[in-house]
Amino acid sequence: MAPGAPGLGRDLADLGRNLLNQGKSSEAELLLRESIATFEKTAPDDWRSYDAISLLGAALLGRGRFLEAEPLVVRGYEGMKAREDRIPAARKPLLTAAAMQVVRLYEELGKNDQAKAWKKKLGLADLPVDVFTRPRHE
Repeated sequence: MAPGAPGLGRDLADLGRNLLNQGKSSEAELLLRESIATFEKTAPDDWRSYDAISLLGAALLGRGRFLEAEPLVVRGYEGMKAREDRIPAARKPLLTAAAMQVVRLYEELGKNDQAKAWKKKLGLADLPVDVFTRPRHE
């Protein structure tokens, strides 16, 4: 695959997601930054670009870097939501995962009013708080 190809951005994001699922936020951060840089050059309006942004926010959240994570998780979710009609059905759960990262962020920051508002906006208001809380691996 040629450097800078949109598929490279997708593959890097998928590798980053895999590392996040293993609790390896530091390693994921590096790949996700590269993914985003690739998407900025090749497909900045692609929903997957915003997925990568959300994932980078999740990596920073996993490392306790909440203030850096905040604009990324919000922007990532909102970008994906605005392009929801372009997300294949099999990948729609990624939108829900991005939304849950926003809620998790505000809960981690102790901004309960914002977390509650996002839960309501997302139709998640009756789920318990601990649904969104994950232990940090790093």
